[in-house]
Amino acid sequence: MRKESITAFLILCLWGISGAQSFDKASKGGATAQFLKIPVSPRTSAMGEASAADMKDASALDINPACLMNLKKDSFYFSHSKYIAETSMNYLAYAQNMGEEVGAWGLSFKYFGWGKMDNTDDTGGKIKTMSPYDMSIGVTFATYISGFNADEEDRFVFGGTGKVVRTQILNSASAISADLGFLTPYMMDRKLRMSLSASNIMGTMKMDKEAFPLPLIIRFGVAAFVTDDFKVTSDIIAPNDSFMYLAVGSEAKIRIARKTELFIRGGLNTKNLFDISGLKNLTGGLGFRYYEYNFDYSFSPYGELGNIHRISISLNY
Repeated sequence: MRKESITAFLILCLWGISGAQSFDKASKGGATAQFLKIPVSPRTSAMGEASAADMKDASALDINPACLMNLKKDSFYFSHSKYIAETSMNYLAYAQNMGEEVGAWGLSFKYFGWGKMDNTDDTGGKIKTMSPYDMSIGVTFATYISGFNADEEDRFVFGGTGKVVRTQILNSASAISADLGFLTPYMMDRKLRMSLSASNIMGTMKMDKEAFPLPLIIRFGVAAFVTDDFKVTSDIIAPNDSFMYLAVGSEAKIRIARKTELFIRGGLNTKNLFDISGLKNLTGGLGFRYYEYNFDYSFSPYGELGNIHRISISLNY
């Protein structure tokens, strides 16, 4: 039964990813609320954006809600990103795993600030200074959906998020959307796990009398647990307004002392290969865990546009 379920899961993944094949260049930039495509987690960014099958804190709410079932119990999470030019992003989330019989739930808040801009009239005269922003607020639930008599790690997991997305420039626009996520059981003697997620599956925003869809993002992820201290991840990421791309990452754990660990991460992806000149697509970062506290940092060069730095602190217990 488990083999048939995994086969059906792979067919579902192929069907979901194949939808991105219809993308053409004319569709590029056709979606609004582009901040929804930007990962909030330094760990995810450091690993080339490949983490959909292996997340164990509340940052999972941003990528794959099914990963909430990986939590020990509670997770508080905050991240800050100094993005391109004067823009920045902040993310705050809380999640709780209430056990195999109930499931896990979480709340998330994502905020992208565009800095200060001048609003001018037709002659170029300044009217006022404004601070445009994008934000989303989400509520998530995840639970096991198969093998209720099996061990927790031998079950399929489903997670879903309902959220409100808002954009404020001169005027504001809002939309209601949702995310879905799946995790397979562990396979190959618990050395491999796969995932499928779909973010922003519905919703449009009406800006200046014209409606624009939110950026639908399909992710198929694989995590290979090579040893207890080293893992390799890979995601195929397919947005509906851009070409799909491959992301690959790795994470090595160094045990320093009891409940004290250092993580070294690296990754690459094929996003924007020909759109931006200069060094890009190679990422790296560090993580430090002390008992239940986690500190993470990532560095992502973005070619001629500059470098992106992300930091986060989380409490997972």
